[in-house]
Amino acid sequence: MALPPYLNFLLSWWGLILLGALDTSVIFSLPIALDAVVVIMSALHREVFWLVPLLATAGALAGAATSIRVGEFVGEQGLSRWLPAKILGRIKRRVGGGRLGALIVAPLMPPPFPLTAVLVAAGALGAGRARVLSAIGIGFAIRFSIESLLALVYGRRLIRWLDSDLVRDIAIGMIAIAIIASVISIVRLVRK
Repeated sequence: MALPPYLNFLLSWWGLILLGALDTSVIFSLPIALDAVVVIMSALHREVFWLVPLLATAGALAGAATSIRVGEFVGEQGLSRWLPAKILGRIKRRVGGGRLGALIVAPLMPPPFPLTAVLVAAGALGAGRARVLSAIGIGFAIRFSIESLLALVYGRRLIRWLDSDLVRDIAIGMIAIAIIASVISIVRLVRK
């Protein structure tokens, strides 16, 4: 499959790690992008499909570490300015007290689940960086492994579908939305 130039980097091993890091950071927002890249790369690289979830998880953990660090920096007081009270209350109940089960399940939740908000809150509430990263690492490994295995089964049909003009146009649109959303996130972060 001949890839368009704008997808060459995203569908590389380094692109997978970078997208994983950006996906769980506070400055980037593009739901399902990382999942799509995991599926596509697993389908394209069937002989090393097992490596794709490992690299995606490593990238996601790198981004998560920065989000947790942001939470440690803003502290519990700063959370009230960053998150609505309703969401903050729910996150405090689930993350508070070191409940690892909620943190393992968090990466498995579909969008629009506020995973980044959970990570920032975990940092602000002092849940412990190593503890949080271990728990969400398990969740990410499960999520990406399931996606990778599904790509082995349905990958060939998916690759044919992805080669269509419609999918290319949608990808361009989503990249534009991601850039706009990222700029908005950066501006909001800088203002606060």
